[in-house]
Amino acid sequence: MKINKFLLSLLFLFLYFQAVAAPQDLHGKSGILRIEPQEHGAGQVKMVSDGNNFHVTTAGGFIKIQSKQSLGMSGSRLYVKRYFNLGDTVNAQQVTSGMDQVIQGIKIYLLPGQEYIIEILQRETNLLIFKYIIKRPILIPKVSFFDPNSKSKSLWDTFSDKNMSGGFSLSARNKISLRVVERSDFTDLSIDYNLRNLETKEELVGKFLHALDELPVEANTSYRLLLSYSIQKEVPVVVYIKIKPYWYKSVITYGLIGVVMVIIILLFITRNMSKLLGISKDRQQRMEDAAIRLQSLLNPHFTFNALSAIQGLINTGRIEDANFYLQEFSMLLRKTLANSESLFSNLGEELEMMGIYMRLEALRFNFTWSVLIDPELRPAEIEIPTMIIQPVVENAVKHGIANLRETGILKILCKQGEQDHTFAIIIEDNGVWQDANTLSGYGLSLTRKRIDAINKLDRTQLIELEIKTDFGTQIIITFHNWINT
Repeated sequence: MKINKFLLSLLFLFLYFQAVAAPQDLHGKSGILRIEPQEHGAGQVKMVSDGNNFHVTTAGGFIKIQSKQSLGMSGSRLYVKRYFNLGDTVNAQQVTSGMDQVIQGIKIYLLPGQEYIIEILQRETNLLIFKYIIKRPILIPKVSFFDPNSKSKSLWDTFSDKNMSGGFSLSARNKISLRVVERSDFTDLSIDYNLRNLETKEELVGKFLHALDELPVEANTSYRLLLSYSIQKEVPVVVYIKIKPYWYKSVITYGLIGVVMVIIILLFITRNMSKLLGISKDRQQRMEDAAIRLQSLLNPHFTFNALSAIQGLINTGRIEDANFYLQEFSMLLRKTLANSESLFSNLGEELEMMGIYMRLEALRFNFTWSVLIDPELRPAEIEIPTMIIQPVVENAVKHGIANLRETGILKILCKQGEQDHTFAIIIEDNGVWQDANTLSGYGLSLTRKRIDAINKLDRTQLIELEIKTDFGTQIIITFHNWINT
């Protein structure tokens, strides 16, 4: 029984010394494993030791793991556990194997941010000999955007994780250069870029190491730029770049040009219209002056005839009639003079004046007269040329009914026309104008000239004079478009 206890003690001491001696025999700066990119130039691997723990960082995703040398009898006493570090989650992909598999070599692929653990343990005691923590960090290209022609600070940069996506805008005259800021962990990492025109969908791809002299962009265009390390294309930085149009091609410039053109056109139209309006006003003024001059010629003619009538009454001994005539004539003359400077007066005033005139002439020639107005007409609201009726009425008295005495009849009719906005004034007598020249005498000649002058003032409002001699004499003055205009 004592011999058995002694043998067990010896066995325990043997195993202890084996466990302590094994790490000492296998220790080195990088342990017993060589970790390197799977292919030459496929990335960089860095290793830092902390006792039996080795922290390995790799830039590329594909790596190869194998032992540095044959371990002999030591390798048979070891085994390997390897797995992806999933934190607190149970790793179902954990693999346990002997060292022979490690000696032959293991190939794995790590995603950015992923971590792979290799543990080498003593088979008899499960004592951890070495632990390799292999990690592929997320590498964000450190790139600064700047304008080579400007001394100002960088336009944008990708120095932090917060700038995985972003953008900026530039005027058309600016250029864009890219400069790489070297990393402290890995060096000489080339950068791939993909520049996509968002309008035409065209893409430009390329690669640069330390700097890109000029990014080929065009004015008035938007781009999307992807930047990633050539060995880590899984995590690109997205940069949106908008190049503004040249100032003379911008929407604001086009708008200003449009506004200026509209203003110029409006000024041109206004100037022409003002010029045409001035010409039209001058022309109208000349026509009005001509019409008023013709109208002023009627006043002396009318006055002469009235004075002749008063003289006739005095010569025949009708003094009382002559005084009444003179009073009526003075009232008529005042109204005539009041309207003499006006080219137009309302129909009601003209008919009132003609009533006074016919009452005076009826004292001389003892004829019957009347004024009839269509109920549909509103004389006070209708304007007609001043003294346009008087010469016609005067001729009707003098050449139509003066010799008829008590049987003479003179009528003035105002009636609605057959067409819209039209009315007519009809001066009608039952006499016969024996002398054809009287139809084109001084008074009617002046009236025709006045009508021609007034018709030229406004082509939309026309006056028409017509003479009928079928039964007595009838002079019709038609006013086209003179009502409600």
